[in-house]
Amino acid sequence: MAKTPETMLSAPLTVKDRERLYFDTVLTQEFYDSRYIEEAGWEGDCESAALKARVVLKYLRGETVLDCGCARGNLVSTLRAQDISAYGFDFSLTFLALAEAGIKRHLCASDIRRLPFRDRLFDLIVCSEVLEHLPVRILDEVIPQLKRICRGSLFITLPAQGPNIEGRYGFGMDHVPSWIEDARANRTFRQLVLVKSTGLPHCGHVTLASHRWWRDKFAQHGLNRAVPLETTINYDPEIGLIAWPFCILVLCEVRESEIVIGPNDFRQLGTGWYDMEEWQPQEYVRWTRSAADCMLRADSQKVRLSLEVFGGPKEKIYSNVLNCSIEQLGDDSDELHWQVKAQFGFVVENQWQKLESPAFKVDPQKVVRVRLHASPTWIPERIFNNNAWGERSSDSRQLTVAYRRIALVPK
Repeated sequence: MAKTPETMLSAPLTVKDRERLYFDTVLTQEFYDSRYIEEAGWEGDCESAALKARVVLKYLRGETVLDCGCARGNLVSTLRAQDISAYGFDFSLTFLALAEAGIKRHLCASDIRRLPFRDRLFDLIVCSEVLEHLPVRILDEVIPQLKRICRGSLFITLPAQGPNIEGRYGFGMDHVPSWIEDARANRTFRQLVLVKSTGLPHCGHVTLASHRWWRDKFAQHGLNRAVPLETTINYDPEIGLIAWPFCILVLCEVRESEIVIGPNDFRQLGTGWYDMEEWQPQEYVRWTRSAADCMLRADSQKVRLSLEVFGGPKEKIYSNVLNCSIEQLGDDSDELHWQVKAQFGFVVENQWQKLESPAFKVDPQKVVRVRLHASPTWIPERIFNNNAWGERSSDSRQLTVAYRRIALVPK
C-alpha cells in the first residue's frame, strides 16, 4: 500500500483561483494516472462498491442506474450481477483501462460537464466522491445535467466537513480557523489541502465545504435531501454506514407544492421530523420536534401556506404556539443565504385545525423552505411515570405539533 503523501494548507484562494487550478491541473488525464490511484487508495475499491450496492439494492432500487465517476466499474459490475441495468462513465482513461473485460462495454469515457445521455433516462444516479473535484461554477453546470438525465433519486457521497443535519459529524474543520470562518459565512473553504511534494490539490479536491453548504447548494438547484431516508440508511446495521465519515446524500427533485403525510413523503421532508404514525386506517401523521423544515415548489408568485395540524398530545388538553417562516435562497453561487419571504404564527389547540397564512410573494423558479417552530415542546408524562401508565417502555420524544398536510396554495 502506498504511503499517504504529506500535505499542507494553501494560501487563501478566491473562487476564480480554484477554478484556474481545476482547469490547469486537475482536469487532465495526467492528474488521474496510476500515481493518483495509488495515493488516493483506489487500488482495491471492491469493498466500497459492495457497500454502495447494498444501499442501492435495499433502499434505492431502480431498473436503470448510472454511476458517475465509475472508476474501474466495480459498482456497475456488482449491480449488473443483481439484474440491474447499470452503466458507468469516468473521465480517467487510466481507471477505465483497469476495468474487467466483461464490464467494459457498459462503461464509457466522458466529461461530467457534457453527459451523452438523453433526458430522464435513469431511475437512479450514483455520484460518489466526484463533486468535490469540481469548482463552484462547474458545479452549477453539472448539477442541472444530473437532474436532466434522472427520473428518480440521486445517491451522492462526498467528504463534507462539520456537523451533519442527520446527526453524525463529518470530517473535522476546527483545526483550520479559516474553515470555521467560511462555514459560518456558508461559503466554500478558501484554503485547500495540497500535496507538499507537488503543490497540487490532495485527491483533486478543489471544493471543500460544510455539510450545510452542500445541502444549500443542492437546494439552490431544486434538490432536497431525503433526510428520513438518509438516517435510516446511515443507521442500518446491515449496511454499516454509521462508521463512514463521508456525507451520504439521497436527493430528490422538489416538484410538488403539497405534502400529504404518507409512505412517500420523505421526498420533501428535511430535519426535525419523527417517524410516520398511522392514527387511523390510511390516515398518517408526523410529529415534529421543536423545529422542523420541508421543501415545496410554488405554482405561482403569490401564495398562501395551508396547514392541517394537531397541537399537543391526544391524552390531554394542550396548546402550542406555532411559528412559520417561508424562505428562499439568494442568487450568489458561493456564499449561500436563505432570505425570509414571510413570517407568521398561530395558536394550535388540542384538536385538528386547518390553518392558512396571509398571502406572500415568492419566486416560482426557486424551491421554498418552510421552517416550523413550536413552543413549548411536550415530553410525554409516561417517561416520568411509567407505572401510572401501566407501561414498561417510555416515550421520550419531544413532541410539538402533528401534521397531515402542508401546502403552498395560490392566492
